[in-house]
Amino acid sequence: GLVSAGEKRPESIFETLTLSALSAKPPLNAAAKASPRLSQGCGASPRSSVASYSSHTSGIGASPPMARRSPQSNKSNSPVTEDSLVTIRMRPDGMGRFGFNVKGGADQNYPVIVSRVAPGSPADKAHPRLNEGDQVLFINGRDVTPMSHDTVVDFIRSARVAPNGGELVLTIKPNVYRMGEEVDEPEGAALPEQMRVAESVPRSDKLSHSLRLLSDALATGRIVSQFEQLYRKKPGMTMNDCRLTSNLNKNRYRDVCPYDATRVRLNSSPNGDYINANYVNMEIPSSGIVNRYIACQGPLAHTSADHWLMVWEQLCTHIVMLTTTIERGRAKCHQYWPRLHESHEYGRLLVTCIRDHETPNCSYREFSVRDRTVSSVIFYSYN
Repeated sequence: GLVSAGEKRPESIFETLTLSALSAKPPLNAAAKASPRLSQGCGASPRSSVASYSSHTSGIGASPPMARRSPQSNKSNSPVTEDSLVTIRMRPDGMGRFGFNVKGGADQNYPVIVSRVAPGSPADKAHPRLNEGDQVLFINGRDVTPMSHDTVVDFIRSARVAPNGGELVLTIKPNVYRMGEEVDEPEGAALPEQMRVAESVPRSDKLSHSLRLLSDALATGRIVSQFEQLYRKKPGMTMNDCRLTSNLNKNRYRDVCPYDATRVRLNSSPNGDYINANYVNMEIPSSGIVNRYIACQGPLAHTSADHWLMVWEQLCTHIVMLTTTIERGRAKCHQYWPRLHESHEYGRLLVTCIRDHETPNCSYREFSVRDRTVSSVIFYSYN
């Protein structure tokens, strides 16, 4: 599910919390081993909606492409023709940044792709403009095909002090890929300094058009094809804590584990600090918005108390459950919530279902979560 969190509360003040939950109802065409996701807004004001998704499929939510000229001569080992290539020139800003990120490299067995372009950056203002999804073939005349990811990043940075006045010349093939959520961000890339958390899901013709295109992409299977091309594991990230003997029985699946560096750590669980959950920051391209989530597995019967403790400690206010409890005869998630007007104790927390509304596609529930270990209670609600 998705859980959005509000401001950090002082200890012993906000001791009761209400939150909303949305769960899918069958049939649900979710990916195998789908798990709930929790969204967490850090340092944001209370808000009523979860946040918006951003899907990068060709044409979804994209602005009309600019006409771009092909270079006169550039030879590449890539299977592309010269007529399909574009040369882009730019110089760094006052802080020495070009304002774009790249993903891939020879060591990752993946082409070098522009994964992000910062609004207002030299890359954004270049004519022709550098776009997300462009494949980089040459940097200042050097073929990047045999280069590792780190070498490509270092080569881009070194252009800032080159004898030609810091000019960066890219030869690219326009928009050959649309990127997913997982990107590698070179240190020092010129992304916006200030991010804001979305306070509501935007409603506009552009969003409606994007959703229609996304629906078509799901129907044709294009989204599934793109998902299958994503990395199963981010290079350089370890997942050792989930394989400790004391934590093995807390994982629903052996191959779905949180990264050590970004996993959520419980502060006051008698069962240890481990829970199968990861912090996820999702930047909405060209918007200056970053949505913060916690992605977690569907709770098991013996991990439900830790699940609610995480909701409590992280000040989550929205849960979006992306799977049903049973799918195709297999258990996907334990029913970790009480029924309407009933209460259930999960460790030191008392969870009560105070509202339940069902639709043909999903169910909306509202819960009150109370810490039973305190004697003084002040009600605090996100509306």
